[in-house]
Amino acid sequence: MPLERQLDNIELQVMHYPSAVVVEYQGELVPEAMQEAYWQLCRRHPVLRTRVERRGADHFLVMPDETFPEVAVHDGGGEEHLRRVGLEWRLDRAVSQLTVVTGSGRGLVAMFTDHLIADGKAKSALFDELCALYGAILNGTPLSVEVGTALPAAPTDVLRSRVGDEAMPPVVHVSDPRDFVGVEALRRYIRLTERQTSRLVAVAKANGTSVHAVLCGVILLAQRRHWTDTAESKMVCLAPVNLRERVSPRVGALDTTNFIGVSPAEVKVEPDTDPIALGREVKQLLETAIANRQPEQEILARTSGSQSPPVGQDLGTAAISNLGVVPEYPQVPLLRIVDFQVFTHCVKGATPSYAAYTYQGRLGIEAFYRSDLYPAAQADGLVAEIGREIGGLLGDEYGDPVMTSVLVSDVP
Repeated sequence: MPLERQLDNIELQVMHYPSAVVVEYQGELVPEAMQEAYWQLCRRHPVLRTRVERRGADHFLVMPDETFPEVAVHDGGGEEHLRRVGLEWRLDRAVSQLTVVTGSGRGLVAMFTDHLIADGKAKSALFDELCALYGAILNGTPLSVEVGTALPAAPTDVLRSRVGDEAMPPVVHVSDPRDFVGVEALRRYIRLTERQTSRLVAVAKANGTSVHAVLCGVILLAQRRHWTDTAESKMVCLAPVNLRERVSPRVGALDTTNFIGVSPAEVKVEPDTDPIALGREVKQLLETAIANRQPEQEILARTSGSQSPPVGQDLGTAAISNLGVVPEYPQVPLLRIVDFQVFTHCVKGATPSYAAYTYQGRLGIEAFYRSDLYPAAQADGLVAEIGREIGGLLGDEYGDPVMTSVLVSDVP
């Protein structure tokens, strides 16, 4: 009998939001072994084999018997393959896919999942397991994969088990995913060298703050300078917070699909505000919000049903995710993973969003904007402003970071 369960309001609000963990490798990848590793991962975690069925006003995750998601292997190419996956995404067919690009001495592996089945923490855990399975297959290690017999618990159910029925808000209505359909993102990327990253870390430490706080200050300042049609000086920084280890008992990375709350910080920003001081203020406010359990209250509120996101530009707000330092992937036969990225296909809300992460000592920042609200020239201007501000903090001898609209160069 097929596995299935109903989606809750938190999941319904993030449907149709495909993104991928993307790694670049040097060496030779064996496509057949990667496909086998992925399918073993899908056996272990049957949520990867599900699709979405609508029944009246309700939506269900359903895993048909003996169904596996697609593994697409391409000889050469790059980001256009990733973009095509997003454009053709159909939840009534699948909620996950693996894309492999092979070439002469280098290539890409991109594991796509819809946000409804995996937030950032869950995506990372799944990809780590995929790499471990691939390495085991190439090393000839006998696989002992326990076939999964259950789907991850709904976030609402996990919350209820931690906070109790009395703390759960009443469900006002069942969210309609059509209210939250996004559009393709304008994607821009900022990359720092290892030397530049080390310098930025030193600057943050010397000023008694963190790299994430500095980035918050820089990004808010850049948006304020482009927010020219208002005299308003109050801005809001939104920081997603993984709640798995902030509840008792803790929640495993794959115990549920989405367990992220949002911490807000409202600050006054003028075009000449010092970004370091601004970052310190944002950090203090975010820490206070977390201590006051505002992220938990935010996710609880979403369980009751939410209205559609605002329409129109929102330069007064920035959502800034901090993935932190991504651990290096273990060496596997024939190849070495040399870069890590996140590919985001679409944006739902009007708020400019950013994700920062460091891999092998190099900081990367992904910026993404709704393509129907923010013209390409405006996105380019915002990212250039962010890059200049970071370069100014580094000092002339370090140069400005590299800004690009391409996540990965094509594989020949």
